[in-house]
Amino acid sequence: MAPKNHVDKFWHVDPSIDVWDPPLSPRGVLQSQKTGAYLTDLAKEKAALNHDFQLENVRVIIYTSPFQRCVETALGLARGFHEASQSAPGQPGTQHPLIRIEPGLSEWLNEQWFDEMRPAPRIVSRRLQELAVANAQVSRYAAIDWGYKPAEPHFSFPEPFHTMLARFNSTRRRVLETLRRETEDMNGDEDMVVVWVTHGAGVNALLESFKGEPTVLETDYCCLSKIKWVGKDEEAGGGRRWGGKGEEGGRWVVQMEADDKHLKGFE
Repeated sequence: MAPKNHVDKFWHVDPSIDVWDPPLSPRGVLQSQKTGAYLTDLAKEKAALNHDFQLENVRVIIYTSPFQRCVETALGLARGFHEASQSAPGQPGTQHPLIRIEPGLSEWLNEQWFDEMRPAPRIVSRRLQELAVANAQVSRYAAIDWGYKPAEPHFSFPEPFHTMLARFNSTRRRVLETLRRETEDMNGDEDMVVVWVTHGAGVNALLESFKGEPTVLETDYCCLSKIKWVGKDEEAGGGRRWGGKGEEGGRWVVQMEADDKHLKGFE
């Protein structure tokens, strides 16, 4: 899960949606690409320990908030992952990460941050229009799920804190149910990695939903949290910090929280 990144201080409000929704700064774009490359490093580490896990068989699905800085972060992650995971000539490459725009991962819509909020479908439509215009370039490293049906298609504004937490919990459960059905159609050699791109409040809300306990963490730019599904008969491994929240057939184990070590020394 990756939160907001540096935003462009010279940005002006887009009159078509009339919402505070700035893009990334050039530094933010580079941070997102570096984070995507780090995701590849994590996948390679797993492949080195588990020979059944092959990088070329990994299906990456990125769910992102429709806010512009998050969509651009998702694109940077996809580009960084794709470029860092390219195999040697003659070897099979990885699939392009698939990007899905999910309003349920949006910013906390409280009255202290927003005077008003436009309908989610309008903002999603604007993002899809922008992606369509840039598709010739974007398609080199990412695929867009143009027909994706959001888990939470509408905004609730103003949004109290408890409503925001409930939104993220509902989004998580609905997305995971969709993914569960999709994994049934995967072949036995494929593995799925899911990335959630959201905002600072969203990172904490998602972690709280997975863990089943209150979570308040400082979330720096492009920090990462890593969560693994562990079946009843499996070992968690990977430096477990919590036992995770139990669900049918297993539990979620948090292995990394709001970590940004991959950006240390980044200039």
